[in-house]
Amino acid sequence: MERNFEGSGAGEKKRFRVLCVEDNSLDRGLIRHALEKEADNFEMIEAVDREMFEKLLNEGEFDMVLTDFNILGFEGIEVLRGVKERHPDIPVIIVTGTGSEEIAVQALKEGAEDYIIKDPRHIAQLPGTILRVMDAKETRNRLRKREANVSAISGNVADGVVVVDRQGYVVFSNPAAGSLFGSSPEELVGTVFEYPVGDSRFFEIDLPRRAGGPGTAEMRISETEWDGENCSIIAMRDITDRKRSEQLLKESEERNRKILRSAMDGIWIEDIQGHLLDVNDAYCRMSGYSEQELLNMSISDLEAAESAADVEEHIKNIKARGEDRFETLQRRKDGSIYDVEVSTVYIPGEPGQIVAFLRDITDRKRAEEELLRTAESLNIALTGTIRAMSRIVDLRDPYTAGHQKRMADLAGAIAEEMGMDEERADFIRLAGSIHDIGKISVPAEILSKPAKLSETEFNLVRVHPQTGYDMLKDVDFPWPIADVILQHHERFDGSGYPNGLKGDEMLPEARILAVADVVESMASHRPYRATLGLDSALEEIEKNRGVLYTPAVVDACIGLFRHKGYHLPEI
Repeated sequence: MERNFEGSGAGEKKRFRVLCVEDNSLDRGLIRHALEKEADNFEMIEAVDREMFEKLLNEGEFDMVLTDFNILGFEGIEVLRGVKERHPDIPVIIVTGTGSEEIAVQALKEGAEDYIIKDPRHIAQLPGTILRVMDAKETRNRLRKREANVSAISGNVADGVVVVDRQGYVVFSNPAAGSLFGSSPEELVGTVFEYPVGDSRFFEIDLPRRAGGPGTAEMRISETEWDGENCSIIAMRDITDRKRSEQLLKESEERNRKILRSAMDGIWIEDIQGHLLDVNDAYCRMSGYSEQELLNMSISDLEAAESAADVEEHIKNIKARGEDRFETLQRRKDGSIYDVEVSTVYIPGEPGQIVAFLRDITDRKRAEEELLRTAESLNIALTGTIRAMSRIVDLRDPYTAGHQKRMADLAGAIAEEMGMDEERADFIRLAGSIHDIGKISVPAEILSKPAKLSETEFNLVRVHPQTGYDMLKDVDFPWPIADVILQHHERFDGSGYPNGLKGDEMLPEARILAVADVVESMASHRPYRATLGLDSALEEIEKNRGVLYTPAVVDACIGLFRHKGYHLPEI
């Protein structure tokens, strides 16, 4: 009784899961005994009470159901109805001890596949009955699928299909074919197919009566048998839109070629090996080569900065990213070198192409270089001005001469230790070199007084950050030097002056100057006291880390002295 069913591989048997709904243990035993003889074909699942039946019914992991007519407290034919409502494709066989013809008819009307009497003779035939029922189910499934496929071919595919007999008459047409010829399938059948069905297997035809207006179709012809006769089956695809698109594409390509030719920037098309496939007139003028010369060249022949290997690698990167933009140097036919800005786009395909837009930027690069030289000159002049201002303070306060220079050097080193870039570190050094410029308004005798300042004198000194800010606020520096000078006596906890800023309210550069100022001041000699020493200075900032001074700045400063071997410069 071996069976192969749809869904099984060739030679692979289907083992059916049979749900037996039976509350009588003796009857279950009879059924189990009968199915065990065909153990290779069946796996029996038992529902012995209503709760188990409902659970298994919800899971639905079975192929068919065996059930008594009245079972598990259900009345009449409720088991059958319950299965059919939830799993309409699963067959049900009624196995009952009541041999009533009326019950059998009712069961079959409700959707049962068969009806078996509970006696040993009939139960012994149960495996064969199950296989027959499953055979019938599989046959129905195959028929449904076949009918669906035929329906799809004849009614739902976009391609037209006609069958033409040997006399040239149409014996079958689907709706799509009728639409191609401006008629219904019924009208088309019986008419002479007006196009030749010769040896050609593939060709295009005009459709003057096509629904929606004249058009074009492509035809494929193959041989088939239809109602016992040799016929030609002709598949037709409406390619009107495709033909229009091809025409539009052709027109678009012609327009693009004209644009390419007339563009002011150079344009070329290259393959992925770097060989030029097309160039416009602008690039010919730019390079000095003729179109024919360029079409026999590779990119590496034009490059002045990249080798052939560099070009190959560049093409790989463009292909991977889809586009790129860069600057390079190219060599003209006369040998001169010029700067080129290149924008590329990769066009996927087999094998793919790259479109490059090229612009001669030689004049722009020269202008940029001139601007850079001018900016460097201005920066040198600005730096010189700042250093002159620093010298003014040193001249008025000979006892603290060099303080600003040493403090500026330490501040720049701290900035670099904290990972700031060179430009920012240089800005901090410049700000440090004039951070006390406001002291120019403090009487020289106070600055050089060899004793402790009075409260009035100290208040005059405390004004110097504001004075320095007022002196520099209207100068158009490229950095906020005036604000940094204003804040260099502020403290992390807000106890500093002049505005009591704290934490992130202070500029990062000002927080660096604050630490560098304290360390340099304590480590150097002053008119009113001898040097307190570097160790005392480091102990001061370490003790007040996170209180008066920013922790990250303190850590960088201590690291410089204790681990990097930094020393304050001798001035």
